[in-house]
Amino acid sequence: MTACSGQLAAGRGTRSLVLGRRAAILGASAGALAVSALQLPAQQATERVMETGRTPRRYVLPWVGAAIGAAASLVYFWSGPRSLPGTCSQAACVAVASLGGGAFVGWLVGKEKDELHELRYRGAQPLRAANAMELVLSGEPSQLTAGQGLVVASGTGGVHIVVSGERLQLQDTRAPALRGVTDAVAVESEQVLGLTASGGFYRFPLRDTGTGTAMRGPPATAVAVLGADFVVVSGSRVERIARSVADTARWPGITLDDSVRAIDVDERGNVWAVTATQMFALRADADSFSVVSRTAIPRGSTTKLDVVGNLAAIALGDSGVRFIAVDDPGAPRDITDWRETRYVHDVAIAGDRIFVAAAIDGVVVLSLNGTALKHHGLMRELGLVVAIEADDKYIYALDRSGAAAYLRRFPFDF
Repeated sequence: MTACSGQLAAGRGTRSLVLGRRAAILGASAGALAVSALQLPAQQATERVMETGRTPRRYVLPWVGAAIGAAASLVYFWSGPRSLPGTCSQAACVAVASLGGGAFVGWLVGKEKDELHELRYRGAQPLRAANAMELVLSGEPSQLTAGQGLVVASGTGGVHIVVSGERLQLQDTRAPALRGVTDAVAVESEQVLGLTASGGFYRFPLRDTGTGTAMRGPPATAVAVLGADFVVVSGSRVERIARSVADTARWPGITLDDSVRAIDVDERGNVWAVTATQMFALRADADSFSVVSRTAIPRGSTTKLDVVGNLAAIALGDSGVRFIAVDDPGAPRDITDWRETRYVHDVAIAGDRIFVAAAIDGVVVLSLNGTALKHHGLMRELGLVVAIEADDKYIYALDRSGAAAYLRRFPFDF
């Protein structure tokens, strides 16, 4: 009797070891298969330049789960005796349970992935720009301007001057000790850099270590180029400051109804200025400006303005983007609004595309045909985009998602 009890205990111990071994093998194999299977769609997606369509994962992953279940059932039967006690230890029952359970888990995982994808892209196509390039910048730049083969990134830590050729190359950093830099623009033909900061408006040599000249006292918040002059925003005033004359006592200009948030100068020499509620078209008048038109805009956190050809795009923060036809500066016409993102820092028009710096959503790509907007997709891998700019070849995006700032470049005709 004692011998029989010992044999029975030994048999139970053997079965426990076998079952434990099966469970360990089953868990390891299922985990490895699940990781590789679930990573495959993501790897395939990142290798595409533009995703043309996405099969819902809740339709795909049940098949993956069923395959994992089938593999697990085979491992179960290859790992020990073919017959063990239990309500579902036979081949048919184990196979059905493994296949069905794997398919159900796959459906649950796929459903969650589809919901996360919808939350991230809001129905837009995921896009990835080909031939993208990046450069790490120090400090905390928050503004971009581009042109004549140069990119200027300005903010806390000074003004970074970047040459945009076969690759992005940091050429120099000017005014690193100047506090509160808010905007900057380079004039390559004259080797001059103009910048606004908490101390006012300054002019610096572009490519040497010479010191800057204080051209105007505070406030000064934005700058653009018009002919031989800088156009400087000072509160509610838009002023003209000659680049060739160090006149630090006289700043001719015009006073508008409210503080100016952003300015731009178009190819025809019109100056466009936006306040919290209006967009002004200004024309050079002697050494000052005259108002050509004023257009109401939605009240919002106006951040930037881009005018190219006959189209003006105004970044309105949490109010999205307002598009205005400016073929006649004396009578601009509202076209449409776009509000399908949480916050808009900046906007850039390049060719037939409109690129929106949408903060944590990345870069949104739009186009406008008449009054109809088309949403081409979203580039989330560009990070937390706070500024965007275009020249005749490239789009430049400023990513502030990490400890460092990243200047990213990609062709706008991708």
